[in-house]
Amino acid sequence: MQSIFDSRALGERVLTCRESHGMSKQALATTMGVNRLTIYRIEKGLCQALNASTVIGLALALGISTDFLLLGKERIYAGT
Repeated sequence: MQSIFDSRALGERVLTCRESHGMSKQALATTMGVNRLTIYRIEKGLCQALNASTVIGLALALGISTDFLLLGKERIYAGT
């Protein structure tokens, strides 16, 4: 089965949202309780797997849905 998770696209969404909020990597990292290198790695698409708490933390800190963060869509329905 082919993976639908695209770490590079997720990283681009994180970067775009973070910058649109005028937030530094350090500020996002502090909000999430992770280090700045973690944010760097996520934004560069270097994290091939993220745990649920990281995904939720990113979405909450950036004011976006987890659907948008993971897949670039606001709502996902079967067959779409």
